[in-house]
Amino acid sequence: LSIIANIFQAMFASFLWLMSILFSGSHQNWVYGTRYLLLFCHILLICVLVFTASGIALGLYAKFTPHWPELGVTLAFFVVVLLYGMWATSNIAATEIPLEYYHFPNWFKWGLMP
Repeated sequence: LSIIANIFQAMFASFLWLMSILFSGSHQNWVYGTRYLLLFCHILLICVLVFTASGIALGLYAKFTPHWPELGVTLAFFVVVLLYGMWATSNIAATEIPLEYYHFPNWFKWGLMP
């Protein structure tokens, strides 16, 4: 699922990039007009994060199941790295885009800043 979401994200993001080169010079409100596709690309990015993290956690569990101390250490490291990355991302979002973040719908805020 992560690979599928990543492929669709790359496809739609490249479409946005190409169309921005073609139309952003003549249409001043092009970014505002494409906000729903940008939101869809962001949702795909969140799906890639969730599916990849789930796959890594399941892979670690499958690899280290009979060896419980090693499983504990690797899962703890994985959780620390994942939580720190989520904290750093939410910190950037909270400090750099506060007004835009304030106007997001609640379900989008919770997904962007857990």
